[in-house]
Amino acid sequence: TCALLSDSTVKCWGYNFYGEVGDASTTNRTTPVLVRGAGGSGTLTGVSAISSGRFHTCALISGGTVYCWGDNENGELGDGTTTSKSFPVRAGTITTASTISAGEYHSCSALADGTAQCWGAAAFGQVGSGTTADSSIPVTVIGPGAWGALTGVATISAGGGNWPDGTGTDNYGHTI
Repeated sequence: TCALLSDSTVKCWGYNFYGEVGDASTTNRTTPVLVRGAGGSGTLTGVSAISSGRFHTCALISGGTVYCWGDNENGELGDGTTTSKSFPVRAGTITTASTISAGEYHSCSALADGTAQCWGAAAFGQVGSGTTADSSIPVTVIGPGAWGALTGVATISAGGGNWPDGTGTDNYGHTI
């Protein structure tokens, strides 16, 4: 669980196996702790929005950059790796994000120009790149008919609920 505070910092608590609390540790936290800054030092500041996925969280920084931390098995942090991080790392080179959303195994951002970028698991096409290949860096969501970029995006919601590789089953025994 994470909370955006009135001073534009973030405190998180709870399960922390992948570093999803963001305090540069993997120790479960029963009380809120400040999220560290990029690289694990200082404090993450200037945060205007947060969104938590299954085992990761992303923060929108005033000015339009995005930082994420926690589980990164499918590239859901957007830093070009699949290594989990216990502190915030920058999601690609995004500089004009207006909204963010962390899904179960992927993340997305609407940009100021009305386009969107997503990254992470894509077994069901949830990254919007026209393929089912995971992406560890933000990619532009393509438009209808696979032409250009999706435009007119005002906000975005990544959603979730599926296994990242399409080989799991849901609570009712359906293959997902």
